[in-house]
Amino acid sequence: MDFYTQSSVFVGLIVLIPLLSSVIVGLLGGIPWKNAPRMSGAVAGVVASGSIFVSFALSLILFSKLGSESKVVIEYLAFPWIEVGEFSIPMKFRFDNLSGLLCMIITGIGFLIHVYSIGYMHDDKNPQRYFCYLNLFSASMLILVLGASLPILFIGWEGVGLCSYLLIGFWFEDEAKAAAGKKAFIVNRIGDVGFLVGIFLTYATFRTLDFMELREMSEGLSPYAVITVITICLFIGATGKSAQLPLFVWLPDAMAGPTPVSALIHAATMVTAGVYLCCRLGFMYSLAPLTSNIILHVALGTAFVSATIAIVQNDIKKVLAYSTVSQLGFMFVAVGVGAYWVAVFHLMTHAFFKALMFLGSGSVIHAMGGEQDMRKMGGLKEYMPVTTWTFAVGTLAISGTPFFSGFFSKDEILWQTFSSPLGGVIPYLIMLSTAAMTATYMTRLFCMTFLGECRVDKKTKDHLHESPQIITIPLMVLAVFAALGGFLGFPHFIGGETIPNWMHHFLVGVVPDSLGHGTHTQEYALLAVSIIAAGTAMGLTYLFFTKGEEKSEVSHIPTDFAIPSGTKNFLSNSYYLNELYNVIFVRPLSAASSFLWKVVDVVLIDGLILSTARLARFSGQFARGIQTGVLEHYLLVVVFGFVAVAAWALATTL
Repeated sequence: MDFYTQSSVFVGLIVLIPLLSSVIVGLLGGIPWKNAPRMSGAVAGVVASGSIFVSFALSLILFSKLGSESKVVIEYLAFPWIEVGEFSIPMKFRFDNLSGLLCMIITGIGFLIHVYSIGYMHDDKNPQRYFCYLNLFSASMLILVLGASLPILFIGWEGVGLCSYLLIGFWFEDEAKAAAGKKAFIVNRIGDVGFLVGIFLTYATFRTLDFMELREMSEGLSPYAVITVITICLFIGATGKSAQLPLFVWLPDAMAGPTPVSALIHAATMVTAGVYLCCRLGFMYSLAPLTSNIILHVALGTAFVSATIAIVQNDIKKVLAYSTVSQLGFMFVAVGVGAYWVAVFHLMTHAFFKALMFLGSGSVIHAMGGEQDMRKMGGLKEYMPVTTWTFAVGTLAISGTPFFSGFFSKDEILWQTFSSPLGGVIPYLIMLSTAAMTATYMTRLFCMTFLGECRVDKKTKDHLHESPQIITIPLMVLAVFAALGGFLGFPHFIGGETIPNWMHHFLVGVVPDSLGHGTHTQEYALLAVSIIAAGTAMGLTYLFFTKGEEKSEVSHIPTDFAIPSGTKNFLSNSYYLNELYNVIFVRPLSAASSFLWKVVDVVLIDGLILSTARLARFSGQFARGIQTGVLEHYLLVVVFGFVAVAAWALATTL
């Protein structure tokens, strides 16, 4: 078997192994077979984690064969799927530079989350079901990124939507958690309507849905209206899956699920799907400047609004959730200004530090007995040193601290926003202020949780300790990547040929190159401004939350910013968007549904059907009354009938 044939099989196995593992864990772990022991939670965790590791190993083997010129493409045809006349969609998977990088992220970070979950879900009553869903989630995301055409991608797209519903509402006995799962599912279906319309229009225009064929057909085309409509429809799908305005409201509520699920959704799967879709179809979006402009403005609003909301949240997972929405806005800003490789670069670095911080928050919640309110924490560095220092690395990375991973990708987005003809000074200033707010709310989270006076209640404090190694080891591994991962995209203007920008060289053959242009002097100046803005925000926030730490009176240590109550309520309630949607959409739809049920369904439809039944019953009862079985009655009826007929005949002849 030559390497290409073997590699093709590997591509199929990358998807198949987690999928089979999900089935095995679901059947053997969920059903107590007769005369067979049920798979334990620990065994289910090992099987699920092992399958993801095998997929990671296969991805690594294939990834090592990819070149920076993006000429190596490995395909695997599983089987013919849909064939109707000339219309054909094979079940085909394709491993190239973009999908390969995403596979490394999904399986690599996914493996660490699986291992972490073994410890985190140890006391859960049904970990087998959890690992079954978790593997299905990973397999669906792999189908999404490896799919060679839009319909195959859509299978994975719907798969991660289903799994998010199952995992967010995993503890469905709690009505609020079940409602959060339903909310995620329904909001994503709204975006999927636009996605489906985009798929239909794509086929109607190009007569193909294969990505490579679409790219070849789009070469040399000029921007025109149909591509604009197609790209807008596909972006509507992305706004749902990747939580952009106006469909981001599901993501903060998704924190209802187990914390490792939050890490998987926010770092390695689901929310990155929309960014991946736009970058995969970058050759079409580059032909639609109007769509790019829409994406830019939606992303600017999403990044800024979410950052302002995150500043006032007191739930540690909610801060991270709104942070994810804001960082997704950063990625879509890069898409909007045509810097597709930068969007993927930030997707990667964000996966490192956001997985680290979500798992770090899970370590805190695990130690705190389920408590998530940061106002009831503080001083945890004395009890949880590993969690503290690894979380600090994530905080420095997302805040844009020099030489940490987020610094490189965030600064590249700021530069591309400023220098691209699709961006400008105003978008740059909005993004700069958002980056400063990011540094502010993340430093606030770190200080309120790990620094200052310990505000933990005495009962919890007596049992407070560092999490077990099965939880802390994944944190340490992710901390290394969160610290060093940004060097894969070392800036051209600093490194030159000495330290090449590997990320740029690796991806430009798959996605269109960036449009930014400017002088090195401008880049150095903006880099300095970015560092000063992030450093000032972090420094002032740190001083604010630790200014009374050395005093004996704990009342001198602030537990939150002194924000006017009206503004704080407005921000903490997410600009009242949920209430607005409830008034504009939910209540009218509920009223319309009630009308259709009580009037149209019950009164009209059921009434018509039941009236027919009542008429038949009445007729039957009347006819039954005539059938007495007495001969004299029958003769009397015959006589009456004869008289009636005779009278009618006589009347008609006169």
